[in-house]
Amino acid sequence: MTKSEYRECLDQEVFKDNSRSFLRKIFFRLYYQYFWPSTRACYLIRKMQYLHGRSVLGRIRSKLIEKKLVKDYGIFISPVCEIGPGLHLPHPHGIVIGHASVIGRNVSIYQDVTIGGARIGDTKRGNQPHIADGCTIFTGAKVLGDLTLGARSMVAANAVLLSDTESDSVYAGIPAKLVKKNVPAQ
Repeated sequence: MTKSEYRECLDQEVFKDNSRSFLRKIFFRLYYQYFWPSTRACYLIRKMQYLHGRSVLGRIRSKLIEKKLVKDYGIFISPVCEIGPGLHLPHPHGIVIGHASVIGRNVSIYQDVTIGGARIGDTKRGNQPHIADGCTIFTGAKVLGDLTLGARSMVAANAVLLSDTESDSVYAGIPAKLVKKNVPAQ
């Protein structure tokens, strides 16, 4: 992750107030960063990803942040997975995102979601999900295996998604099946 990507992600996810006043910016940065768990978790994830691509010292700091995420929130997100800007974690607890997962822009992930491989060794083969822009994955959902989640799709709570999906649709059940097609954008 480059420095410009890092700053873009922080501006969209953590520092949401675009006001001109210097004091107001400082207040909202402190408020969002330290008092909201969702923005704090996003901040730590982005910091971990940014530092992982740096020197040996950066990798050590990245590992410490990774351990802090596990301890404070129960979140395990690999520092090398690709996550686009606009990540939204409304309730950042119990989230697992695998090593080779690719997540697009403006994706919402609720608590207790697992995104990763379906079998042992999928990480090495890169058989992990590709989630397109604007998707929402609700509480307790599992998105497993080498699949593509279409743009602006939704995975219902406690669903287990094991196959590719269409855009603008809702999937629910175990295993997840198409429930609704052509859902209007939120």
